[in-house]
Amino acid sequence: MVKEQVKFYVTDEEKKRLDTLAKLRFMTVPNYVKTTALGVQIRQVKEVFIEKENEDFHYPETKERLIENTEKFLDDEDKAVLEELLQRSSSKGFIQYDAMFNERLQHMATKLLGR
Repeated sequence: MVKEQVKFYVTDEEKKRLDTLAKLRFMTVPNYVKTTALGVQIRQVKEVFIEKENEDFHYPETKERLIENTEKFLDDEDKAVLEELLQRSSSKGFIQYDAMFNERLQHMATKLLGR
């Protein structure tokens, strides 16, 4: 299978919109454009624009927010389950699990969701 590159031009406004739409879906712009061009239905999300009040304002990236908030509500047991989840992940993206691991995941989900 030979891969070919496709190039196209967009205006500054179109580029900003593509950047925004891709970020909202946690995708890169090329991946977003390719996916939508091939007809994959991506659920529309509501766009929210935040205006900066001053130039010193820094809205944290998703990864920063997750790390910052994770420290607030994850205890050592939860972190151990997440670490085990990463260890059980295969190179193909599948997770190997058994009944005991499944129970630990369900317990963690129940606790974090407050059920």
